[in-house]
Amino acid sequence: MNTKLKLLGLGALVCASGSAYAQVVTDVLNETFDNSDNFTTSAGFFNDGGTDYFQIGSGTEKNYTGFSGGYLEGQDLDGEGADIPITVTWSGLSITGLSDLKFSGDFAEYFDSPGDIDDAGDFMLLEYQIDGGGFVSFLAFENDGTQYNTFFYEDTDFDGTGDGAALGNASSTFLKSLAGTGDTLDIRFSVSVDSGDEDFGVDNFIVTGVTAVPEPEFFGALAGVLVLGLAVVRRRRA
Repeated sequence: MNTKLKLLGLGALVCASGSAYAQVVTDVLNETFDNSDNFTTSAGFFNDGGTDYFQIGSGTEKNYTGFSGGYLEGQDLDGEGADIPITVTWSGLSITGLSDLKFSGDFAEYFDSPGDIDDAGDFMLLEYQIDGGGFVSFLAFENDGTQYNTFFYEDTDFDGTGDGAALGNASSTFLKSLAGTGDTLDIRFSVSVDSGDEDFGVDNFIVTGVTAVPEPEFFGALAGVLVLGLAVVRRRRA
């Protein structure tokens, strides 16, 4: 076989190695709710000094535990005339070249005896869309179907009834995968709590994606092949 063809064949063998690429995790969204710079809301922040508010919280309203710094909180969201549900949206997040998208977020609902969350009117919902293809639900919280005064539970099958883990005063982290690839990602959080003592707190909305990057060992192996091939060529010419 021609020496140059041998050299090309060795290089192709190295390039074909599946172990030549490292999986690098990239942040798509890292929302800590210390301010409102990175999202839009369907209603402005408010606080009537009593039990009606929607704001960046710092522990002055409900004594949630597990949050750090600021967080998004609300209670009796229509008490001051806001239309519910209130939506919070992150638009145009770049996911070009990324795969294996994952979401994590922290959620809480403060318990006031005998319970707060009603079957009608109270929910939290997270959705995403890629390249404007239409929003898809990926995480929801509802009560358990009791008419009044229960808890937020994860609605694992999105049928309007909570059937999973319950929320409480201490924040709980939920992890979800977001199927699909593309160029831009939108995330939408919708929330409705419409009476006193019906509240929510959320923090640390994080979306990550993965990209494949050649490992340094790959370049070393390829360089070794090329050097060896050149040495063989020179020896034959000599």
